[in-house]
Amino acid sequence: MNDGKLIKRFYSPDSAVAQLIEDAVQVWPHGYCEHTTSYQSESDGCWFIEISPQRDSESTRSVIDAYMHIGCGFSYVCIDDQDIKSWLSNGSQFRVVTIQGGHKELAFNLWGVLQNTINTYKSHGLYVKGVILTILGKEIPLDEIDLYVSMVQGFEVDIIPNTCFFFDDQEHDTWLKLHLALHSLEKPGSAVSDVDFSFLKE
Repeated sequence: MNDGKLIKRFYSPDSAVAQLIEDAVQVWPHGYCEHTTSYQSESDGCWFIEISPQRDSESTRSVIDAYMHIGCGFSYVCIDDQDIKSWLSNGSQFRVVTIQGGHKELAFNLWGVLQNTINTYKSHGLYVKGVILTILGKEIPLDEIDLYVSMVQGFEVDIIPNTCFFFDDQEHDTWLKLHLALHSLEKPGSAVSDVDFSFLKE
């Protein structure tokens, strides 16, 4: 509800993660995201976010990207650090999927992409347990937001809805981002390491 004007300050004591944060901040187009090299409190009104190393660099990038899209632009939904931690607890791997298309095709594309994504991961021993659904760009009516949320809920995943709307003359399109929390389809007693994650690098 802050119109995207909350400064998010990212930090990691891990040098590899710190570089990923720096890379992400450098190309982030919406501002209010900073990289700091020292641990700080939130006493100055900023949201201090410490990023931990994930299973692989792509998962770490996805977690950084998820945080960047919270409190970005105008949002109908208030999401805080506990919501993100709940999403993180759903997965051992994390990925981002971007969905674009014309206004009339966006819902169809969401359904098709999510179905294909879930089936692909399932065939490799993973399931999509949690999704942050972010609707970005040009503002859309609340009933359309409800439609997208209902579609994702239909796949029986834990969903956190989020919106990032920008009110300027250059923003003509709306698109979607799915931040996915993936978990192994493990048998009782099996280890996560038994799952082959190599396909995620393709």
